Amino acid sequence: MSTGFSSPSDSLGLSPAGSSGASPSPSPSRSRRSRRGRKEEEEEQLLHRKRLELSERIAHKLAVLRSEQLSLKEEVSLNEELGRRIAEVVHGRARHNERVKFDLHVEEIEKITALLLGLSARLARTESRLQADRKDVDGEERVSSQAVKL
Repeated sequence: MSTGFSSPSDSLGLSPAGSSGASPSPSPSRSRRSRRGRKEEEEEQLLHRKRLELSERIAHKLAVLRSEQLSLKEEVSLNEELGRRIAEVVHGRARHNERVKFDLHVEEIEKITALLLGLSARLARTESRLQADRKDVDGEERVSSQAVKL
């Protein structure tokens, strides 16, 4: 119930904290929450910056890999063209049995190359799995050693 009159203590700001319009000083729990909120916000900003940096590095690496892929494709096409020219020369100058041997040799080299590429890919996958397993084992060892310390 307001009477419309204000007391002299109200105009001087001397009224109790609950009755004045000014906000009371923050409680210790509120300041801890605001510090925690600021800390979380700073961590979130740091994480966001790291994500941006990582995406920029990935984009740069992709561009480098695409240019390397393009140059490799050009090199492969040049090698194939050179191989066709050599085969034409061999087929034009060699006797029939030499041509057959040459064609067989080229086929065998292509098969061996395909096998080597397949084995290389398998080896890379196996090494990657072993590395991941080592990391898992190292992580488990750290966790178990920390548990023992506790």
